[in-house]
Amino acid sequence: MALALQVVSSHLLGALDIEKALSVQEGLVSLLLPHAASEADTLKRPNCPRLFVLDGCSINLPLGPLSSRLRAHSPGSKFLALLPPDRGDESEMMLLFNWGIDGFVTLHEKWRTELPKAAVALLRGRPWVPSEVLLAFVKQTKALLDRQLLAGQSLTAREGRSSAPAAFQAPDKQGKCVPVEH
Repeated sequence: MALALQVVSSHLLGALDIEKALSVQEGLVSLLLPHAASEADTLKRPNCPRLFVLDGCSINLPLGPLSSRLRAHSPGSKFLALLPPDRGDESEMMLLFNWGIDGFVTLHEKWRTELPKAAVALLRGRPWVPSEVLLAFVKQTKALLDRQLLAGQSLTAREGRSSAPAAFQAPDKQGKCVPVEH
């Protein structure tokens, strides 16, 4: 859990409520930075990777582009979006997941207990995304790759370069290069 944790909320009471919910988890308390009321407040700490908790109930900016700008300013950051019930559906989460948001908590009666669990999961490198969203993302990615391969396009620029030689050179135990048998 090396990343700092910062709540981004334009509503002071909302930010304090989110911080209080996160503080229930003992390991998160020491990671909390002062909350940011705006994107400009987050930029006061350049190149400081963090787990940003984005309050989708109060921020009046699209969360996807916001996360992209914050990631460019603080590479290595992760993002957890707190979504209002009317924006917490699968299609919204799918859109935000494509933007690179790593986890979602929808405001419901148990959000205060789910939020610290989600933060810990993200800090440990695991996404906090409903299984339906992950499945839809995998299906979408597979369809795109299948379409790309059917059209004869390569997956990488390297695949389009000259074809590989029939025998590669590999070092033997003494460090001398010898042909590899195929």
